[in-house]
Amino acid sequence: MPLGFCHISPLLRCLHWLPVKARIEFKILLIRFKAIHGLAPKYLCDLLTFKSSLYNLRSSDSILLSMPAARSKTLGDRAFMVAASRLWNSLQKELRAITNVNSFKAHFKTYLFKTLFGE
Repeated sequence: MPLGFCHISPLLRCLHWLPVKARIEFKILLIRFKAIHGLAPKYLCDLLTFKSSLYNLRSSDSILLSMPAARSKTLGDRAFMVAASRLWNSLQKELRAITNVNSFKAHFKTYLFKTLFGE
């Protein structure tokens, strides 16, 4: 009897596991969160550049990162500095405002599950 194919999404949801792409984003943003709050190694903290504005805007109270220029479209967008800054800036303001690592992990994983599985 040949083995059939079945969708893995229900099993991932049941085990409370993230798909591979979401897990990669989770790890990248966790490293970026730790770097922003000084909990990562110094060489990662030194890669941070915060977005600054000359004007007093409503968005100035949220932690936004400046986007470094990517040299190439194919590999440049996958560089840690570019990918992490793009992902961080796309987060909701409430997630960027969290200061505790464990709270960030819990809230961000819940956010990912809601966006992926519609829970």
